[in-house]
Amino acid sequence: MQNRPELLTALAKVGSDDMLVVSRARRLAQHTDDGLAVLIDIIDRGITVKVLNGIAAGEHTLRSPALDFVRELTRVRHEIQVQQIRAGITAARERGRTHGRPVSIDEEMKRTIRLRHSAGNSMRAIAQEVGVSVGSVHGVLRKA
Repeated sequence: MQNRPELLTALAKVGSDDMLVVSRARRLAQHTDDGLAVLIDIIDRGITVKVLNGIAAGEHTLRSPALDFVRELTRVRHEIQVQQIRAGITAARERGRTHGRPVSIDEEMKRTIRLRHSAGNSMRAIAQEVGVSVGSVHGVLRKA
């Protein structure tokens, strides 16, 4: 919902006796299932919502069996997505692909950092000489 500033502004203006009216739940987001998730989030904030058309048509306040069902579907959908992402990362690792930021300090640089540190050079001087951040120097020395 953070990418919908107009919706957030409207929600901030809804009072305790007011009702937010939308034509369809999917108008709250890009897709119908995301729209239902946003609808649930709005209702969980204590705002009454009236949906005029579609599968979520009706007036919604707090709990309802239909919205509880949608909550459960949303939760299961999220779990499946997490499992798929984790499986994809695992499969990529098995194929030798790595994720995240590439390592920018090779063994030669690590050796130079350790030598300069043992010679009494400051962290900042070592970082400038090697061409890395002070934090990277700390990281190399911490693992030594």
